[in-house]
Amino acid sequence: MKKTLQSTYLDLLDDAHWDTVTAFLVEKFAANGLLLSARQRSILRRRLKDGTFDSLRFNVRDTSEERTIIITADDLSEVERRVEALQAGIPSILHTVADETGVHIAERLKKRWPTRDRLERKEFEAFRRRVDRKWKTPMALLSMLVTIARELGQYVQQTIHDSAPFNQPLLAEALTRLHARACQVSLEVLVLLRSGLADGAMGRWRTLHEIVITTSFLRKHGEAAAERYLGYRVVETFRRIEEYQRCHERLGFAPLTAAELTSARAAFDAAVSRFGPPFGEPYGWTAQALGNQKPKFVQIEEQVDFRHWRTFYKLASQNVHANPLAVYQGLSSPIGLGVTIAGSSDVGLSEPGQNTALSIGQVTAEIVALNPTMDTLVMLKAMSRLLDDTREEFARSAAVSRNGSNQ
Repeated sequence: MKKTLQSTYLDLLDDAHWDTVTAFLVEKFAANGLLLSARQRSILRRRLKDGTFDSLRFNVRDTSEERTIIITADDLSEVERRVEALQAGIPSILHTVADETGVHIAERLKKRWPTRDRLERKEFEAFRRRVDRKWKTPMALLSMLVTIARELGQYVQQTIHDSAPFNQPLLAEALTRLHARACQVSLEVLVLLRSGLADGAMGRWRTLHEIVITTSFLRKHGEAAAERYLGYRVVETFRRIEEYQRCHERLGFAPLTAAELTSARAAFDAAVSRFGPPFGEPYGWTAQALGNQKPKFVQIEEQVDFRHWRTFYKLASQNVHANPLAVYQGLSSPIGLGVTIAGSSDVGLSEPGQNTALSIGQVTAEIVALNPTMDTLVMLKAMSRLLDDTREEFARSAAVSRNGSNQ
């Protein structure tokens, strides 16, 4: 096994310690007229390190007189002082060596990386082919669902534009923007699934679920809620500015100007004055509709009858945050192996895949309901059928994968 830099450093530190002790004793011998040869100094050092130094006899040239050298308490104090001085200087030496060595290693790694990068890409492509063999059908169906959702969203947006003036313009703006973001997040989930990153995909589904809840809430409460939702941007902007002002100096960034702060504060105060003090709180745009001065996301879920999805939401949150449970349990980790996966895995892709299919279907149904036509209703029905097929295929592929791993 190759020695690590740390083990080499510890060996050098140990050598320096015994070199310091040996040098002191050689000086003491010399002060008493006893000059040790290189071989004798080596024997002295070895005996010191081995702990066999209770007594030691040397034959020294140019003298036949027997002399006894006694190690006093003062001598021990001086040795201790020298060793401490050596140790005190080690951190600066270590940092210097680490800096110089780190730069050298970084340059060597950059030169060697193209070869390693080709190997990494080759291995990853081989992995992607294995994922495709196991999960090809559900992945293709999910991709089809997202494509249909994008096209339907674009069609609905165009029909709303063509029927202007639309009777709920703020609701239309909020929902079409949310739907576009839902499509984008669904594509992110697909990329992560195809890369074998189930926990990351579940984390992105968490965002998609929040979009579904928000969209459903806005559809239920209409134009007034949409006005508050879109107006809540000034609250979020102001809170973000406050946080930036607290941290900018530590981050090495320039502070915002007085004019920028004044403008943000004025917009925040105007919004709170118009919609009431609860508007300035987290989820304040939902306060009036919920009849709650300090609303929480779980209450929004309950309002739109999605409380039963909290189990999946908490599971997804587990992998978003640095929870201890996520260190031991993950969708990507094969059950029973007790290992934490540090890369891609073809295990656990079913849950985020099924959830994403359902969520993109839900959010698309909400936007279609804005301005339904025969065309959009028919496509929504076809999408519903594909959604069921997608979830079934993900479940089937997961069962095949489990059976294969148990054989």
